[in-house]
Amino acid sequence: MNHLFAINIPTADLPTDKLLFNSINSVMLTPNAKSLVTDMKDFYLNTTTTMECYKYILLPVHVRPVEIIQQYNLHRLIHNNHTSTELQKSMYGLPQAGKLANQQLREHLAKFGNAPTQHTPGL
Repeated sequence: MNHLFAINIPTADLPTDKLLFNSINSVMLTPNAKSLVTDMKDFYLNTTTTMECYKYILLPVHVRPVEIIQQYNLHRLIHNNHTSTELQKSMYGLPQAGKLANQQLREHLAKFGNAPTQHTPGL
């Protein structure tokens, strides 16, 4: 399997988004109606799901605090002023971040009986 294609997640299209926003506006104008909207900006960084295939990045030594280098004895791992770091979970800018966050969200919502729709991806 080519891992480049394994990072895609389904997303809703623009007409679906517009319908959702219009329905939220309708709920706000209807007495005793309820709606919930959440902000998931930190969700990528809080994923507990581990990648199937770990990724590796080279970090220049100057981006790591001296205290961290000393605490974890990273001097022995420095090569050409860089250290190699293994990524097992998510971080901003990582293409797999969306897939990992989506997978964790689906697993969490499934505990409460929620399942993705069959005909509308990402909804």
